[in-house]
Amino acid sequence: MLKRYPGQGSYMQRVILDRHHEILDECRFFCPIFGWSDGNRMLLHTQGIVFRAIKYGESSIITDIFTREKGLLSYIIGGVRKKNSKVSPGLFQVMTVLDLVVYHSDSQKLHRIREVKPALLFQSIPFDVAKSSIILFMAELCSKTIQEPEANPGLYEFIVHTLKELDEKRTHFQNDHLHFMVGLAAQLGFALQPRQSAGDAYFDLREGQFASVAPEHMEHVSPPLSGLLADLVWHQQSGGHVPMDRASRRALLSDLILYFRLHTDQMKDLKSYHILTEVL
Repeated sequence: MLKRYPGQGSYMQRVILDRHHEILDECRFFCPIFGWSDGNRMLLHTQGIVFRAIKYGESSIITDIFTREKGLLSYIIGGVRKKNSKVSPGLFQVMTVLDLVVYHSDSQKLHRIREVKPALLFQSIPFDVAKSSIILFMAELCSKTIQEPEANPGLYEFIVHTLKELDEKRTHFQNDHLHFMVGLAAQLGFALQPRQSAGDAYFDLREGQFASVAPEHMEHVSPPLSGLLADLVWHQQSGGHVPMDRASRRALLSDLILYFRLHTDQMKDLKSYHILTEVL
């Protein structure tokens, strides 16, 4: 039974239970009796992008990191929230790019980190509310659409390149989340097809292509927004800026979110959407 402390029974029970779960997790990692084989682990040097981090127990965190060599993996970092921790919990802010040495086993679902340090230091993103809002949206979108523990170097480099560009820009970054969605859709296999002629005035969200007449269903983009969308798709390769007002930006964001919902199974409500529309 748990020892009850005068005046602090429920709180101390929670603390002790949390610590018990941390110890049990460590046992599962190191002891084959709990089903976590230690013999087939290997040290892996890789880089990764933090998609999500949640508190675990009193001082640990569990984080989902999209690694260059192994795809999306989950890691537990013990004691990182203690005052005397050698590793700063700030390293695991979303979309941080990390250099990692990890213990890896294909048979495990939760892994350990041996060494971690920043692989990319942002110069402007942490100090810019608009850029930080874009980062939060990108992280949530990635965590809902990228879930396979498989290497995808092209997708990894695309995300890192997008982060670098956003950090370096001083102006004309307000549409970067839209450019990112167009590029991410292409990376995930449901690319928006470019407009073939000026007469293609409608974009069919179901089919992912432009058409000269409006589809019979309601899931399409009509002029003038379809013209802006065509420019986004065209400039995805060139990196050019597409001027648009705030109302158009919000409308296209809603249309692109619907496009992702139509073409992926994991998409649910995006909490960061509301923050993004307030800022941009």
